Amino acid sequence: VDTLPSGSVSIACEGGLSLTGTVDATRSGVVLDSSHVWIVGGAGGLGKPVSGAWRSAQLRDPLSAILSAGGETLSSTVDSSLLGTALSSWRIPTTTVSGALNSLATFASGATGLTINWRTLLDGTIWIGAETWEAFTMDATDSVAMVYPVESRTVVSVTVPTVYPGLNVTGPSDEAIGNVAAVEHWIGPKGVQSWLFTDGDTGSSAALFTRNV
Repeated sequence: VDTLPSGSVSIACEGGLSLTGTVDATRSGVVLDSSHVWIVGGAGGLGKPVSGAWRSAQLRDPLSAILSAGGETLSSTVDSSLLGTALSSWRIPTTTVSGALNSLATFASGATGLTINWRTLLDGTIWIGAETWEAFTMDATDSVAMVYPVESRTVVSVTVPTVYPGLNVTGPSDEAIGNVAAVEHWIGPKGVQSWLFTDGDTGSSAALFTRNV
């Protein structure tokens, strides 16, 4: 199509995922009567600036300010006990929303002794919490196209997108792909690819998906 979508959009894949996100106009455009659209999970505010300082606060306080700065929404599934983690003092130097979430997740990991990550969920809300790495096996009709060990990236050709961050993924031929911390789904006229980024020991992660029409 030659009309570029904008704002909040949803992608519903029959037999696969339903994703809610925002068109990134800086990375999208129309070329030769085709729309090439880059969609990020959530409200598209992870790159916006944020700063602030708190004393005698709880983790929920800077987290709320960080998400508000980006126009993002906290998931209702976040554990309330984590949100109540005490902060004797906390300062965010001027950084991006995603950078501030990284720092907050790293602090929470140290305070709780758990691996705390954050990500954009399928419904576009932001989640932060302890990883469980739920086991997930890809469909036998999918196939691993390429593995990039240096980038911790596995490219899988799929019928429809089914993988999202937070899963411990086994490939379509029973190969161990690992803990998936971030995902890009590429949808184009020649098929669909899922780029799976595995890094189960970091303090942050984000869901990302793309679409080419």
